[in-house]
Amino acid sequence: MSASSADSYDATIYSNRSLCWAFLNEGDETLSDAKFCRKLRPDWPEAFCREGIAPIQNFIVHELLQEYDLALNVFIEGLKLDPENEELRIVFRFKSYL
Repeated sequence: MSASSADSYDATIYSNRSLCWAFLNEGDETLSDAKFCRKLRPDWPEAFCREGIAPIQNFIVHELLQEYDLALNVFIEGLKLDPENEELRIVFRFKSYL
């Protein structure tokens, strides 16, 4: 397995685990895995989506308003990579109305 395919595989694992943490309302763990996923695959829009979810989790759980702006900025960065990414578009539209 080449380094890039290993990074791709690892990024998928961290992305999936980040989403699991999000469902468990564990914002810090969600963010940690999402950031590592994005580090492994900075060109993957899903990594931006996962990282954007984490601050929203913290916002919901801890009511930290500054985290909300951070999330929107991460979603915007992901949309710049892939403006047609439906998951990012849906989440961005939903979160921007909160």
